[in-house]
Amino acid sequence: APFPNISEPCLLWQLDSDELWSSRQISKMRRAFLLHPEKTGAEFYCHYLVGPRKYVTSINTWAGRAHDWMRVWKYSPKMRWQSHEPPVLIDSKGHDLMQIRPFTRDETRSMGLVFQHHGYVVEPQVRFKEIYYGLSNAVKGWHDLQMSRGEVRLENYLPWTENAKADDWPKNKKILFPVPEPAVLNRPLTKKSRKNPVKVICVSSGKIVDHSLLNFLTKKWPKIKLTIVCPQEEAKYYFHSPWENNTCSYNGQKLLYQPEYRNRFLHELQDRQADYCVNSVYPRNIFSDFLALGSRAKSIIGFDMKGARVENEIVQKNSRFYPCLITGDFSPSPRESVRSKLIETLESFLSGKKNSADSLYIKKGHLKGPENLDKLLFTDAQYYLIKAETAFKENRIKESLSFYKKLVSQKNVPPSLAQRAYLYLGHISRDLNDQSWAAYYQKAIELLVRNKNASVEDIYQTGSLYKKIGQHDQAQIWFVKTLLKTRDPLIRAGVYFHLGEMALQLDRRNNALSYFKKCRRLNPGHQKAGEYLSNLSLDRLNPIFPTKTK
Repeated sequence: APFPNISEPCLLWQLDSDELWSSRQISKMRRAFLLHPEKTGAEFYCHYLVGPRKYVTSINTWAGRAHDWMRVWKYSPKMRWQSHEPPVLIDSKGHDLMQIRPFTRDETRSMGLVFQHHGYVVEPQVRFKEIYYGLSNAVKGWHDLQMSRGEVRLENYLPWTENAKADDWPKNKKILFPVPEPAVLNRPLTKKSRKNPVKVICVSSGKIVDHSLLNFLTKKWPKIKLTIVCPQEEAKYYFHSPWENNTCSYNGQKLLYQPEYRNRFLHELQDRQADYCVNSVYPRNIFSDFLALGSRAKSIIGFDMKGARVENEIVQKNSRFYPCLITGDFSPSPRESVRSKLIETLESFLSGKKNSADSLYIKKGHLKGPENLDKLLFTDAQYYLIKAETAFKENRIKESLSFYKKLVSQKNVPPSLAQRAYLYLGHISRDLNDQSWAAYYQKAIELLVRNKNASVEDIYQTGSLYKKIGQHDQAQIWFVKTLLKTRDPLIRAGVYFHLGEMALQLDRRNNALSYFKKCRRLNPGHQKAGEYLSNLSLDRLNPIFPTKTK
């Protein structure tokens, strides 16, 4: 909340993007506070819409419980939020304003102050909630609900709605900002509806295509509905241009590493229901392929990569999913060649002309893209690593084990990925008391030892793995290498701790004591080393660690 910018008492009103009020309601609420200066806040009922003309009718169930809709507070400077969900605003003495003297929801309803909450009005909202909140089959249930008539139990369609009931919106009652029902939105094209704007998505890198392609498209279809997709760092090339407001930019790192962001961005493109998607990036990359093919446009056009210098092997494999590929040699003058060839091909393709003699484009019909779009971004090994690590974080251990095994069974797996997989296979197998754990650790060691550009962390890990499989002589060699390579106090503390544990196993208590002391000097918070030091200081007549029998 922008509290630093509010310097005087006011009404603080929470307005979510899907909550609609009339201007008359807002004015009436203000007047009520002026007439009742003792009031500290206001709660409300809402008409919760679960479709274009469906709303929740039950009270004290899902979307209608007491205190669900606290929306207005009588704010004074120095107040602050204690929590967001539920919204709790407290005064300087720590008192919750809604617990002092608010307008109750019955009082506000008597004044006609019931707002409309458009929570599940159109399919994109429902699809987003299905992904973001993990609501299984939400879109299907929502569509089934729109086909119902009269009062229904909402949980039969949306299971998380807990005994709520829904009914058709009264015909004599106004809906603020009404939208068409799904049957209208999804009807097939008629002769009349063909006059609607052509919807085109252009996946761009920003720099190469320039604006000539966009000029061509807008000339071809004066009523075009154009969306330009580009990396965030390239969006500046469209500032102060006719297409500035048509730009949809993405964060490449989030697209790779954040599945929720990836799915959300992709569904945003799919919701546009494009007639054409043009991947104008040359050479293509994994991002442009993922977004173009993931758009699910009716026609998708991209450049063929045969003969092109492509760093990522996935891009070459992705060519098989394109219905239309532009061929040609663009090496003499990449920028001009790409631009002119793309426009020439588009003109030919969109006019329905046959291929020219030099085979401008290869039309392969409408091809079905991969079922799992993530494979447009990742090699099989990378894909299995992501699935394995996700399953591991979510404590689905056996599933994680299965994905790691699939990873190491692939051909030509990069050593860094294979080493990581064998390491986790060893960890998981050891926890599950599977006897193969030592063999997995040995595989990881072999890959680490072969790495000529090993980092300090790799060298340290090699010593640690040798220790785990009981090869203490080798472990000591690699730990000493680590000490020679780094002055990092935490890494050195870890080395001394391991050396101390190995000394204990050989009953060299004085050596162990020395190592644990070095560990604690470098890392005073190392609890395990502290425990060992305490035990070693106990009376030797009652030793914790038995001496060797001679």
